[in-house]
Amino acid sequence: MRKEKKSRTSDIVCRFGGEEFIILLPGTSTEGAMRAAEKLREAITSPRIAIPAGADLSVSASFGVACYGPDFPGEVKDMEGLLKRIDEALYKAKTNGRNRVEMVQKDDNTHADKVRAY
Repeated sequence: MRKEKKSRTSDIVCRFGGEEFIILLPGTSTEGAMRAAEKLREAITSPRIAIPAGADLSVSASFGVACYGPDFPGEVKDMEGLLKRIDEALYKAKTNGRNRVEMVQKDDNTHADKVRAY
């Protein structure tokens, strides 16, 4: 899969660690980020890969989503906080069954973490 087919020219895709990538989506809402991650997850996981033994190999992808900027007050204050929030969401995606999209946000009323899945 080529990045040009699945991202806008303003989006930035970076490798972050061995098997992890970060995708920056400037000017994207929370819902837009969740939808983009889900579309990418589907694009990665839907093709089956035929292997010589006659079986098909399937691939899964887990996504953690976080938002940063003036439209998201109180969520995160700096890049370190953003990376921590992304890591928390990715951990939730992996512990909740893998092959899914998760976002961890602060609840405006209780200030406790709440998990959103797509």
